Amino acid sequence: MDMPTPPDAEMAPPLQLGIRQRIAALSIRRKRVIVGGIAGLLLLAGVTSLLLLKGGRTLPSWNIGASQGIADLSPSDVRNLEARLAALKPGTPGFGDRADDHLKLLSTLKIIDGRGGLTLDRHLLQFIAAVRKQVRTADAANGYDLAEQAFGLIDDRGMRQVAAERLGLLTMSGQISAPDRVERLFRIWSSVDRECLQAGHSCDQVTHDFALYFAAHAQVNADAQQAAFLLARRLGNVGQRTTAYRQIGALLMRPVMRDQNDTALTVAVSVALKTKQAKTALAAASAMSTNPKGSRDTMLRLVEDNLLGSQNVVDALDAALAISGPANRDAALLHFVNDGLSKGYMHEAQVAQAAIGNADSKTLAAMQIGLSFADGGYNGQAQPYLGNAVAQVSAMTPGAPRELAAAYAARGFAEAGNIETAKTLIAMAGDSGTLREEAVKSIAEVYIGTKDVDGLVALADDARGATAGDMFGKAAALAARNGDLDRAADIVAKQRDTVSWLQAAGRLALGGLMSKEWASDAKAKLKTIAANDPAYWDSFAFADAAFSRASGDLSGAVRKMPLITDPGVRADVAKSVGVALLNRGNFDGAMGLLGQFTSGDTRSRDSLKAALALELGKSGAIRAASYAVKSMSDINSRVRTFHLLARIQAGRLDRFKALKGGAQPVIPDADRALVPGAQMERSIYAAFDVKQQSLGDYIPRLPDSDAIDVGAVKRDFAPADDSSALDIVPLVNNDYNKKFLTARSVQDDWTLVGATIVMAAQGTRHPVYLHLSRGRVTIPQLWEQLVLRGQGDFLGRKGRTYTLRAPLFVGSGAMLTLSGSDVSALRMSTERAAFIVNAGNFRMSDTILSGWSEKTSAPMEMTYDSKHEFRPFYIAWSNSNTRVAGSQFLNLGYSAGKAYGMTLTYGPVTLLQRNVEQVRPPTGTFVENSFQHMLYGFYSYEANDVQVVGNEYRDNIVYGIDPHDRSHKLLFSYNTVYGSGKKHGIIGSRNVEDSWFVGNLTFENKGSGMMMDRYAGRNILYANTAFDNHANGISIYESPCNLISSNTVFKNGRSGITVRNSWDVGIFHNQVQDNHNLGIEGYAVEFITKPGAPARNLLLDPYEQFLSTAAVSNKLKNNHQGGMGMLGMGAMLVQGNTMVGPAKRLFLNDLKLAERDLGARQAAGVMIASGCPRPKRPYSCPFVPQNYLSRELSAAPAFGKPFASCPGNTIVNAATQKGAQSLPLDKARDEEADDEDLPRPLGATL
Repeated sequence: MDMPTPPDAEMAPPLQLGIRQRIAALSIRRKRVIVGGIAGLLLLAGVTSLLLLKGGRTLPSWNIGASQGIADLSPSDVRNLEARLAALKPGTPGFGDRADDHLKLLSTLKIIDGRGGLTLDRHLLQFIAAVRKQVRTADAANGYDLAEQAFGLIDDRGMRQVAAERLGLLTMSGQISAPDRVERLFRIWSSVDRECLQAGHSCDQVTHDFALYFAAHAQVNADAQQAAFLLARRLGNVGQRTTAYRQIGALLMRPVMRDQNDTALTVAVSVALKTKQAKTALAAASAMSTNPKGSRDTMLRLVEDNLLGSQNVVDALDAALAISGPANRDAALLHFVNDGLSKGYMHEAQVAQAAIGNADSKTLAAMQIGLSFADGGYNGQAQPYLGNAVAQVSAMTPGAPRELAAAYAARGFAEAGNIETAKTLIAMAGDSGTLREEAVKSIAEVYIGTKDVDGLVALADDARGATAGDMFGKAAALAARNGDLDRAADIVAKQRDTVSWLQAAGRLALGGLMSKEWASDAKAKLKTIAANDPAYWDSFAFADAAFSRASGDLSGAVRKMPLITDPGVRADVAKSVGVALLNRGNFDGAMGLLGQFTSGDTRSRDSLKAALALELGKSGAIRAASYAVKSMSDINSRVRTFHLLARIQAGRLDRFKALKGGAQPVIPDADRALVPGAQMERSIYAAFDVKQQSLGDYIPRLPDSDAIDVGAVKRDFAPADDSSALDIVPLVNNDYNKKFLTARSVQDDWTLVGATIVMAAQGTRHPVYLHLSRGRVTIPQLWEQLVLRGQGDFLGRKGRTYTLRAPLFVGSGAMLTLSGSDVSALRMSTERAAFIVNAGNFRMSDTILSGWSEKTSAPMEMTYDSKHEFRPFYIAWSNSNTRVAGSQFLNLGYSAGKAYGMTLTYGPVTLLQRNVEQVRPPTGTFVENSFQHMLYGFYSYEANDVQVVGNEYRDNIVYGIDPHDRSHKLLFSYNTVYGSGKKHGIIGSRNVEDSWFVGNLTFENKGSGMMMDRYAGRNILYANTAFDNHANGISIYESPCNLISSNTVFKNGRSGITVRNSWDVGIFHNQVQDNHNLGIEGYAVEFITKPGAPARNLLLDPYEQFLSTAAVSNKLKNNHQGGMGMLGMGAMLVQGNTMVGPAKRLFLNDLKLAERDLGARQAAGVMIASGCPRPKRPYSCPFVPQNYLSRELSAAPAFGKPFASCPGNTIVNAATQKGAQSLPLDKARDEEADDEDLPRPLGATL
């Protein structure tokens, strides 16, 4: 149908409220007084019959709806309403007031009395028809408002569709400006969009009409043009869809081509493609005649291919869908699925697959999509496509498509670990070439993982050429690793095909397990093969280098490597040779192999660095290994390698074999007998024999960190659905967002700057946010929904990169998914004050979430000095769940409450005040992600059951990891934290309790590698590694009851392990060496009044000046100022520690005074108890009754005269420190004032 082209081309006006909200407010006319509340509505309904209208005429007055207890209207009510409707008389004076009164009555019946049903909905349709006549005569805007409000009152889905069609036609014919018209169209469509998604093809007619309405406004509004195509995609009737695309094309081409014939349109397509005007090319091809003899389908296929080649996948999909011929269309859609998946456009591929008509082609496309999901680890999302694969493929017509579908599905099941189904499908794959080989390789990887040599050999028997040889070689290498060298040699010897033998023998040789005699025989056989035969070149060069490596001729292997043309194969040889060089102690030679690859070949270089780093890690050279991994270019590869390296290092330190989460032995009570009376009493301390204590020989059970992997997170990704509900509402209407209407200003005052940030960003005093209230939605779906509301600017899109330009809230019934299968990056605009608030479910994998500056087209940079300036952030509130894996979080967070970057927090307060019993702490799982340039890499407030495993925290501004305020049952394992610019790598602060810090690597942080601060107790720090940190390796500040076991701490800028104002701290089996100050130090001190001390809120953070530790079986070596030093010590238990120079004294400060007892008795075990005052605030430490710590460590009575270093009073709080009560409650919240920068109290005596 012909639609008028709007004459003006302004952009749409600012966003208006939704129809339902307008109706609820009953703002019936533009020039009227809004009467608020139910009382006002009742009053209006009661006086309707008394109102005087223009011209002195009134509507008939009847008691409509007087019958009580019924939902519908009575027959007399209906007759009376029809009489009133007839009395409106469109086109006569006073119509607007009469219609206004009638609509008030209808509103009262619907909203107040709950009347209506289908009868009232039909009457509302009649009312719209009456108003339509008025719009065509006069007062168009006012009449349209009345019709729109009547439309908003209709409940029946079918009638709403009819009403939307009528209202759309009314809008198109009204005498209103084009921008106002298109805004109204978007508003109407948004009210039926959700219903149409659920109704399916029953919405085709209204969908078709609005597609054309939007196309007619393409010059006025960019969203209108895209919306037209999005709606055309939804049409289930293929003929109607083809017609719609043709009509849309004609409307889009009308401004530039009034005479639209196929010849002219063909030229337009050619010109548009050459000038890269994708939409014009698509429109011109779509507008061509559907005459069977015409070239429309050919031109659309040409457009599709061209757009796919130029990465314009979104428009390419429309080109395929617009094709009229069924066979041509299915071929184009199948091609689109294959190409779209390879480019990472999963959502569009799913749309294309659903539109394919031919059953065989549809199944083939489904298998491709299922494989793509399974290959990415999204098994839950693959299930709808692969779940019935065997039956679906079996039902296909025999031939090449069936074999391809079988190969795709086989590989998909292999990636998911289902070998038997994969093998069933492989048998159906016939000779499908490369695809079949890839499926076989995927199955082979499963066999390798399970060390199934027999399965791998049987699979290789069914392969061919180099692939078969490679698999036989891997089977042989696997047999060799299993210790069966004879079987390994036999597998290779049975290869009759030359290429197969070269590949198999080469793979076995690279394993480095075969004898030199075997290698010599292999080289002899190699000489019998014609090296100049082009069919053998690559395999020959590979085998030749591999045999040199196996025979020990590493320099010969290096010389031969450049002859290997495949960089991946050359990298495999380099890794094997590099490992051999490392085992010979030739680090420089191993690293020199990087020269085998160009600087641009980062993949091969990273692969070699990873192999060398892991080998270094196995040998204990963790520092060199860490810096090798740090230099890797690819972020995802670097994160995975750091995770593996951390696991290797933790495994080396795992004294108790506790990393797998296995049960630990129960400590016999007999081993924890009470300490007898003091064996020796001095003037200022007493010595106790504790040799029967045997502390440090046990550890509580740990969680199984290995069970928390990327696959576990991805399996939780559920398929998207069509039930999502998206609204655009005022920012202040949401309890979860109110927090961010206040924030710190640059002057560090509490001011209302958050609101002004969002107001300025959106250019209005009434900013809005995107509210996803229910359903499972992906980012491409969210983009489509916003475009169809005329608000596409809120989520800009360029290919697979999206830019969020408004706050986004995920409600408790919703799930937002960001997946690398669809999205390469989601950038949150700094200039538009974008951020994400999660109160429901957030899933993210294999993609990037970043704070972005649209002004500079770069990540939003920040320094510590500029930390108060707004940057986007992510926050998850109570009842939320956040699960992310394999992703990157970049440049997020600024210094405002809980907007630090990645935050999990209890609350908000208003939710707690209303519904405390149903509020749960936020939870989350983070695996193998990279967090870079964040204000804080991780922050939690009263979060529980969070797992943070195998992540990288690199170059964050203040902290890497900062769990805070009563967060419990947290697991931080195998993370690598380095480059924290202001403070520590990992810090648990203010009652972070009952948590595990296991197997982490921390280095090059400005503060300590790890810290527990402000009563962060009942925690276990196990098998961690901390080195090259500017301050201490591990710090325990004002945090009683912590176990520090089996860690290695070296080359730190201050001491290895420092304990301050803490008791019941166990320091067991740690390796502490080459630290600048002491190996282990401790002190009890009041630091609030010290010069330069940062502000501390003693109302929130009081502490006690008491120190007691147990140091058992630690290895202290070459710590520059000494082995151990304690100041103000209440008690210290030492047993079985090994201490080696270079300092003259091993014991310093208070321990120096007890040196003669310590030196003679510490090997067997001795506890020194002083006269320092004991703590007055009880702290329940479960490690004591469970016998992991000595009962006497904190309970030993005071002996003798206190050390001169003992504090006079243990309590430090607001009452004891004058002026402390005047500190603002949140004064110290901006940056955790952990006092690392204070002068060390030991410094004067060392």
